Formats: sequence, C-alpha cells, structure tokens
Amino acid sequence: MLVCCALLMPCLYRISAYAGTGKTSTLMCLARSRPELSFLYTAYNKAVVEEANTRCPPNTECKTTHKLA
Repeated sequence: MLVCCALLMPCLYRISAYAGTGKTSTLMCLARSRPELSFLYTAYNKAVVEEANTRCPPNTECKTTHKLA
C-alpha cells in the first residue's frame, strides 16, 4: 500500500517497521522508481549509514539521526 500511494502522490513519507521487514529495500525501490524526487535515509549509527551509501541511488541522502539534530 505504501509503495502504491507514494508512487501516485509524492510527498513526505516515513517508513517505520521492525528489524528485517524490508524498510531499506522499500526505500531503495521507491528511490530508483522516482529519480526526479529526493529521499532521505536515516540510521542510528555511522556504519549503517556508510553501508547504505554504497547501495543507495544518487537521489538518496544517507545520514545518521545525530547529523539531523
């Protein structure tokens, strides 16, 4: 439902779910399907953000939550 909604009406979305449920994969799918939009990936630690930077498309910015403060 989130994917269909986001593709039809781009605005601000938050993907929040338990560990291992596909949050990162969902974001990657959305970011790749909508290269004209900008996406933000946040994580609690730097190692996860660095790993995400290697997987994310160019329209996705990866930051720690601390960097947003």
